[in-house]
Amino acid sequence: MRIQEIKQYRSNRAERGAEPIKNFCNIGIECSNAGNQLLENNYQNEFSHLIERSIVISFISAVEVYYKDIVDTIFKLCNPEFIKEPLKHIHQNKYDINDLIDLHVNMIHPCELVTNGLSFQNAESIERVFSKFLKKGFWSSLNGMKFRFKSMPEKIAVYEDKHLQSLKYLFNLRHELIHDAAKRDFIDSDLIKHIDNASLCIIFSNIILLKMINENLDPEIK
Repeated sequence: MRIQEIKQYRSNRAERGAEPIKNFCNIGIECSNAGNQLLENNYQNEFSHLIERSIVISFISAVEVYYKDIVDTIFKLCNPEFIKEPLKHIHQNKYDINDLIDLHVNMIHPCELVTNGLSFQNAESIERVFSKFLKKGFWSSLNGMKFRFKSMPEKIAVYEDKHLQSLKYLFNLRHELIHDAAKRDFIDSDLIKHIDNASLCIIFSNIILLKMINENLDPEIK
């Protein structure tokens, strides 16, 4: 039972605030800007290799936090009847009486236990969880979506498969950097484009997930 880990997640989430997409976008923009600055300075910094690794690792960490926080939002806002069926599929752990006592003593809500146990370290794990809530393929649900930028009304973003492929690329790169990093420069204009594309992938995700949440609000919250 990961009681302390769950409490820490609760504390961290309270600190960053219940704004999953805003928190993600802030970090995504920082990562993109840091990458561009590194290129403009032509790696003229003694810590350049550390910085470039931090950019990718920080970006993917923000992706993981976004999806965990949006699951938490679903649990807090959606009708309990809507949540029950997906829960059977995304969390099949069994607990003994001592575990239940620990949860009660530490005032851990069962949904906190579920959220903490989820891992979003690749696109497949994201698909596996959110397809249960949508009752259809998650990534395929983004096909055909588009939105207009509030700050630039004339600009329209249209979802394309390249957005998901960029996210997958960054997941794989993050894994390489953590477990088997090669000594080479890898930040270039293509990498920055992958970050921007993957960011759009998360924004499109947020649109469809917020729509789902609004359609299945707990009647006591409406």
